[in-house]
Amino acid sequence: MKKENKTLKFRWSDWKIGTKFSIIIFLVVIFSIGALVAVNYLLNVNQTTQQVGDQLEMLGDEVILRAADQVFGGLDVLETLARTPSLVDAVRQANVERVDLTEDDLASMDKDWQDQKPEMESTIQAIESSELTAYLKEFLAHNPEEVEVFVTDIKGLNIAMTDRTSDFLQSDEGWWKSTMADGKGNSYIAPVEYDDSSKAYAMNLGVPIYDTETKEVIGVLRGTLDVSLLFQTLSNVKIGETGSAVLLDSDGNILFSQNADQIMQPAPQGLIDLFSSDKNGWTKTNDLDGNPAILSYSKLSGDQGEKLSWRLLLDQDQAEINMIILRNLNFSVMAGIIAAIIGIFLGLLAVRLIVKPIQKITESINLLATGDLDMNGQDQAYLNRFRKQGDEVGGMYKASFGLLDYLKEMVGVAQKVAKGDLAVEVQPRSDDDQLGMAFAEMIKDLRNLVKQVTDSAVEVESASANLADSAYQAGQATNQIATTVQQVAKGTGDQASAISNTAYSVEHMSKAIEGVAKGAEEQSRAISRASEITTLINSAIQQVAGNAESVTRDSAVATDAARSGVETVEETLEGMQNIKTKVGASAEKVQEMGKRSEEIGAILETIEDIASQTNLLALNAAIEAARAGEHGKGFAIVADEVRKLAERSSQATKEIGGLISGIQSTVAEAVNAMEEGSKEVELGVVSANKAGTALYEILSAAEAVKGQAMQAGEAAEKMNAFASDLVSAVESVSAIVEENTASTEEMAVNTSEVNMAFENIASVSEENSAAIEEVSASTEEMSAQVQEVTASAQSLSDMAQSLKTVVSQFRL
Repeated sequence: MKKENKTLKFRWSDWKIGTKFSIIIFLVVIFSIGALVAVNYLLNVNQTTQQVGDQLEMLGDEVILRAADQVFGGLDVLETLARTPSLVDAVRQANVERVDLTEDDLASMDKDWQDQKPEMESTIQAIESSELTAYLKEFLAHNPEEVEVFVTDIKGLNIAMTDRTSDFLQSDEGWWKSTMADGKGNSYIAPVEYDDSSKAYAMNLGVPIYDTETKEVIGVLRGTLDVSLLFQTLSNVKIGETGSAVLLDSDGNILFSQNADQIMQPAPQGLIDLFSSDKNGWTKTNDLDGNPAILSYSKLSGDQGEKLSWRLLLDQDQAEINMIILRNLNFSVMAGIIAAIIGIFLGLLAVRLIVKPIQKITESINLLATGDLDMNGQDQAYLNRFRKQGDEVGGMYKASFGLLDYLKEMVGVAQKVAKGDLAVEVQPRSDDDQLGMAFAEMIKDLRNLVKQVTDSAVEVESASANLADSAYQAGQATNQIATTVQQVAKGTGDQASAISNTAYSVEHMSKAIEGVAKGAEEQSRAISRASEITTLINSAIQQVAGNAESVTRDSAVATDAARSGVETVEETLEGMQNIKTKVGASAEKVQEMGKRSEEIGAILETIEDIASQTNLLALNAAIEAARAGEHGKGFAIVADEVRKLAERSSQATKEIGGLISGIQSTVAEAVNAMEEGSKEVELGVVSANKAGTALYEILSAAEAVKGQAMQAGEAAEKMNAFASDLVSAVESVSAIVEENTASTEEMAVNTSEVNMAFENIASVSEENSAAIEEVSASTEEMSAQVQEVTASAQSLSDMAQSLKTVVSQFRL
């Protein structure tokens, strides 16, 4: 047994998750549908039973009221007949004729009637040939539900009848006494009985006959109502296939049943006890045939219940109800099966939607296990779609892709290190990230090692570079010294020849200076004359500037006046425009008044039409009132008042119409006046616009004059400034000429001193030439030593460059 359990457990654990989900979903759906069907069956039983019971109760209340309406309808017909004037007069006359009959006379006449003695034939003939009997027979022909109708006087003797009754005296009958009610009168409904004459079940109805003047009971009208029509109504009551109606009287006897053998038989006491309460209802019990059924019980209440103590039973077999429940159950089962199929289908679909992503994850992880980080053969778009889900499947995909990203990151780091890139940084994902920490430690150690080698190479390269630079600088310095010495030697020779030339030039310059001194004196005299003329020009320009300033002020005043005129014209235009707007608005309002007056005129026409129609109606009403005679006098007075009001309304309408016509003509004149005023305003606006245009032209001209005056003033100011500058320039030239004159005199004095300096320079140049030859020899020896140092520095630099090339393969 234990081995079997282990085998089953092993098999269950080996099942695929889709199979497990499918079995679980199948079991859950089957159990849920089964429980739902069971609960639905129980609810359906209760609901169907309750529904059938409520329907039977409602139908029972309706049927018994319908049956009672037929009885009380017949009673109402008899009460109407009892109020017929000819019937009341006949009963009143019979009471007068039979007022002297004693009790013995009544008993003797009743016995002779029963024995059909010839002495009563005349009485019978008189009754049968009376107008009242003929009226009753005519009534019977129009009311076929009535089997028999006859009338008695206050003593109970027949005075009219549709058929000969068995008794002549009715006062000893219970129905007659109940109807008379000791002279108070009361409608009477007798129990249903079998009528031998009509061979049908019927019930007697008694109605008191009242004197129309004294309101006292003077006789009794009795009718016999055929209840076969009522029973036919009950027989038409169908409740399903087995349901039927049963009518009981107040004693519990069966008045109607689909089973004719049960009619007029007492109902079972259990069914009679259902009516012990005052409320109608339904219950589950056995029907008259002993079959289990749902049975409703209904009875009349109020005055109807007191006069007609009928009770109605409606039943429907439980077997038929069970068939309804079974059909509903079959429907529920079919719906459950369909729901189960749909549920299983949706469950399998859901399992597929869940299992397929898991399978894809498994395939992806297997590829990662083989080192295939690109997951060749996998649908990346399909996989990325699940990363957006927020459920567990999405979480699995996010975790798987997180692992893939982690591995790709480590591979990328390894590839960069393999290519010599040690600048890459590895951030461990967590404190437990052993691979990340190992990569970070390895890169850190490699970076330190390469950094040390790089630093050494840089130091060697720096030393060789410094040495090469020193040698290069020494060589450059040596070359510069040699070049300088050569240049100095050449310059010394050039200097000697230049000194000789300079001495010759100085002599010529001395002569030229004397000529310049003479020209400067003449130039000084010309400058003095120009200064005087410039002063005169400056005075004239100042006078022009003053005149220009006056013109500018006058043109400004003219411009302000023109601008003020323009503003005045603009205000005038604005006022004219406002007047035009107001006039236009007034014209529109007046026109609107005209339209409103026309609308009022139309309303007045409608009122006048109404008044005319009212007058005609009042006339017709007066004619009808005249036809009605005495009864129509009051209505004729009202009609005459209505006619007068209509005439007054018509007259007032005409007066208002005249006033409206006057208003309309006045409105038309006002509209014309407004239009003429609007035209005049438009002409004024045009004139004002022309004036404004002229002022605008004046303003433009004034502003132009003002501008030209201002330009003239500015030009005068500039001329004044230029004249001042010219005076200053002339004065400056005069000063410069004086300085030139003084300078030429000084140059003439210093020429001899220059000649002496040139002689000293020539002697110094000879000494420099001897020293330069010694420096040139020393420079050649130093240049040879610098070349040897340069060769050693170049060899050291090549070695440092080779080391740096090796280290440069690693990027820190």
